[in-house]
Amino acid sequence: MGGALARTVTDARESVMEILLAEILHDTHCYEPGLDQRRPTLVASSVPKPRRLIRAGRERVRDVVERAAHSAGFARRHFDPNRAAERLQRLFELSDGLQATYEALADEPSRRAMVDVLKLRVLGPYHCAVRLTPEVYRDKQAYADRALRTARDTFAVSDPWFSPLSEYSVPVGDGSHVRLHSHSVDVVSVLLLEQYSYLQSPDPVAAGPGDVVLDVGGCWGDTALYFAARVGPEGKVYTFEFDPENLAIMRANLALNPALAPRIKVIERALWDRSGELLQFVQAGRMTTVVASGNRAQEVMTITVDDFVDEEQIDRVDFLKLDVEGAELNVLDGARRTLTSFTPSVGIAAYHKDDDLVQIPAALAATCAEYRFYLETFSAVEEETVVFASRSRADATMARTY
Repeated sequence: MGGALARTVTDARESVMEILLAEILHDTHCYEPGLDQRRPTLVASSVPKPRRLIRAGRERVRDVVERAAHSAGFARRHFDPNRAAERLQRLFELSDGLQATYEALADEPSRRAMVDVLKLRVLGPYHCAVRLTPEVYRDKQAYADRALRTARDTFAVSDPWFSPLSEYSVPVGDGSHVRLHSHSVDVVSVLLLEQYSYLQSPDPVAAGPGDVVLDVGGCWGDTALYFAARVGPEGKVYTFEFDPENLAIMRANLALNPALAPRIKVIERALWDRSGELLQFVQAGRMTTVVASGNRAQEVMTITVDDFVDEEQIDRVDFLKLDVEGAELNVLDGARRTLTSFTPSVGIAAYHKDDDLVQIPAALAATCAEYRFYLETFSAVEEETVVFASRSRADATMARTY
């Protein structure tokens, strides 16, 4: 984990750009073998298995050769200097906002994670790993496929990276299991690493027993099932998904979990900053995205969080999860009243746009000055970086009392 320098990030008042530059200059000389400059192979592609095995064998041989060359003093750069310069320039353009976010982070692990994520943007995963290295993450995927997979290739999906799905049985905290059709990446990130819970703080940011959760970006139902297990029989999860293919798999997953399914209500609408609009989207599994127009586009009707809460007569929201492929700020704009009234804990994907680490915390802070912020990455690449915000449990309980 980005701890190449013999120092730790402890003072939020330090300049994040000064820390970043010092560590980038150091880590450009730290070499780790790898095939791809920007993205280690974390997901199986659609390439037939024999060809994948050949490619994996070549990668292992190349890894051995490159390690030997490195040991002999021959280092090979695994980043493009021109692209690195462009990304670094963009970070300087965002530096004031990044500094504001850095200073708002409530603990050392979050500040460490932010520096690591920014370094990774510039140099890639083979010169500066985040908390989870590509090797560690792949080991977790291998464990999921070896020990938790119960059936192979159960669903073919339109997702360009995550097809086919398989069936898994994954242990959860109360000793029971969540059964679902999914991909090893989501099994690892969502269920094993608990992507939408920040557990490093003495006052964790997570859904708890009896909570009401809005799961925005339900996809195949993995996060809804995770939250349902956490909130228990007295809690409620509203999961939002509109892609017909995703909904079919989600309903199959709910059918596999009869104890959890009654806690989950599926809302087949898109959350947005205005209600009653028709949006177009292109079906692509967990990467389904709203688009301006497209030949293969379908349409969905929008609703805001605030209007949904009013329609359902929901009297509290305890946790808001958002992962909507770059539309997070639109959804937040339509949730201002809910955020102000209930100040739920939140976990928001902050990797779809290069200014998410600036804009998302700023939008949340504008609704509640008492939010404390945290940051964590649940993958070996920048994807699955989540911004968390919460009031203390004591403050939230007191506010609910009044």
